[in-house]
Amino acid sequence: MWGYNAPLKSVRCFSPSGRSSCSTPHGRRLQRKELRQALTRTLASLPPKYREVLVVRDVAKLSVAETAQVLGITETNVQTRLLRARLEMRDALAPGFSGNWTRERRPN
Repeated sequence: MWGYNAPLKSVRCFSPSGRSSCSTPHGRRLQRKELRQALTRTLASLPPKYREVLVVRDVAKLSVAETAQVLGITETNVQTRLLRARLEMRDALAPGFSGNWTRERRPN
């Protein structure tokens, strides 16, 4: 299975937990840490077939054709799974942008 742990180089100033201030280096580090944790949790919660496509395509930056070849699926399946993975990530992470990173995902 694919794995990736990239540093977040640019994060907009917001406070998911309401505990930190963007005006201090400590506050910015805390925000990046919270965002990284939320992304990691959400990525891990995806079904494996969606997670693999998302990591290979968006993180490893392979083309649709290369992703299909690596995973042994059709290009149409890559596109479908990628869309579904991105939608699940968006839906799971959206509550964090209103200040609540701990909200549970809705069951499918």
